[in-house]
Amino acid sequence: MTREAAFSITSLTSEGTAGRLAWSVPAVFGVMGGIQLGLGAWWGAATLLLGVILALRDARPLLAALALLGAALGFGSERLVTGRADPLAPWIGAQVTLSGEWDGQFLTLKDPRARLAVAPKPAVKPGKLVVSGRLVAPDGQRTPGGFNQAAWLRAQGGIFLTTPTAILVAAKVRDSQAEKGLRGWFRRGLTAGLPQREAALMTAIELGDRNDIGREDFAEGYRMLENNS
Repeated sequence: MTREAAFSITSLTSEGTAGRLAWSVPAVFGVMGGIQLGLGAWWGAATLLLGVILALRDARPLLAALALLGAALGFGSERLVTGRADPLAPWIGAQVTLSGEWDGQFLTLKDPRARLAVAPKPAVKPGKLVVSGRLVAPDGQRTPGGFNQAAWLRAQGGIFLTTPTAILVAAKVRDSQAEKGLRGWFRRGLTAGLPQREAALMTAIELGDRNDIGREDFAEGYRMLENNS
């Protein structure tokens, strides 16, 4: 085999294997790795390295550079989010009554501009909520491999979404109003005419709100499925 023929075969092989990887894959791995490194998780380096390796195996060094750029952006955004001053810090440990928008998972306040978790979780529809309780800071990782509540809350925010920074414990609902506006109108139309169980399932699928879903509510359906199988 001549040198020219061998070069042609190598070129064809490279052209046939390169370009199969979507450009977004290394970028996403890079962003994830950067955020994890910003949170102090050492495995963020492994996530970033995986994105770079995938790009290099696809013979596209520009994608490897894109993964590194994504890591820088992810790390920077995480530092920006965690570097913000906590507007609820002056009230940590105090008994408070708060009024804000409840989305089924977090309570969003307008003044100060903040988000927080509520425990126990209010059994009310999304909308305006007035609730009282004691404001506490989230727990960190108490045991190796245990749940890190503070890190989980940090992961629920971003550059354009306020990060939850506190938890209202021993919460008692004082007042609540159903959600208004376009989302409220859509929610009401989505569940109109449906039984309670089907309405809860439809809301969870379409809006991501699983507040009305409880295992006990679907126990009968589980038993029916088990009997049919």
